[in-house]
Amino acid sequence: MKTVPYILKLQGLKSRKGNISLRTLGAISNTLLDACERALRFAVEGVSVKRGKAPAWLEKSIDINVGGIHPGSTIIDLDAPILEETAFPQIEQQSFLDVQPKGEDTALTVLAKAVSDALSNDVEGNFFDRGVLDALLNFKSLLGSNVRMEIDCQERPLEHIGVAKVELEKISTLEARIPQPQVTIVAGRCNLIERSHGRFELLLEDGRKIQGALDPTLIHAEKMRELWAKKVTLKGIAHFTPSGRIRYIEAQAIKDFEPTEKLFEAMPGHQTSFEFLSEFRRKHPSNELPKEIWGKWPGDESIEELLDLLSKQEK
Repeated sequence: MKTVPYILKLQGLKSRKGNISLRTLGAISNTLLDACERALRFAVEGVSVKRGKAPAWLEKSIDINVGGIHPGSTIIDLDAPILEETAFPQIEQQSFLDVQPKGEDTALTVLAKAVSDALSNDVEGNFFDRGVLDALLNFKSLLGSNVRMEIDCQERPLEHIGVAKVELEKISTLEARIPQPQVTIVAGRCNLIERSHGRFELLLEDGRKIQGALDPTLIHAEKMRELWAKKVTLKGIAHFTPSGRIRYIEAQAIKDFEPTEKLFEAMPGHQTSFEFLSEFRRKHPSNELPKEIWGKWPGDESIEELLDLLSKQEK
């Protein structure tokens, strides 16, 4: 299997130079692999964390080997497999995801892009989501305030990862800005579809686009065949950028658009259920509020509780 050599350097460890405790090495390795797994899954599937066991291609892609440990600081040789060898079917198909990896990339290539993107203060975050940042923040307790971890590849000088207290503080600030995923409802036209992965691109009335995928436990990918180029209304879990814009949506229900659903044509932002109802009442004062949408309102509160709160606010 073709691999790419990297060097992991740890500076500031309390152990003798060139030495590292097995416990520390294991903890750092597990955290690094978790970050690689999430960054790669985000790049290929659009979401970094999913329920259930990781697919085989993902496990193979993060099967990074240790070649040796050297003195100096603590320097560890790593060998990472290229994705063409481990995830070819997942990356060979043309995708409309912005961060689709290339065959010669490795999981560390993808993680390096995620770290660089997070540290650039880009509030749109093309290479990371909350799950990727959470994985990186797990280095906080391992590295403390004095240890710095760097990963470099002599063959690929742009693939650099540097993580220490300063970088982790920046990542923590960015992570705090990302809204939690929430249920949302949006209407638009299915502009692009990849049936094999259940992926789609939703074209909104104002020309903006939302990328997403069907939840395979709730909707069969063949459903997309019926919806190609049609206007639809869907409900799903929205994932946000640090700016609060929807970056990706996991569709849990999808149906043909109906004229009564025009209120869902605009790009939804991060809102609580109560904020959504207040905004609806402000924009549509003469319309009857929707009592229920496909049997479940976005949020934990019942629709009756929310309407009662709204009525009290308006008195």
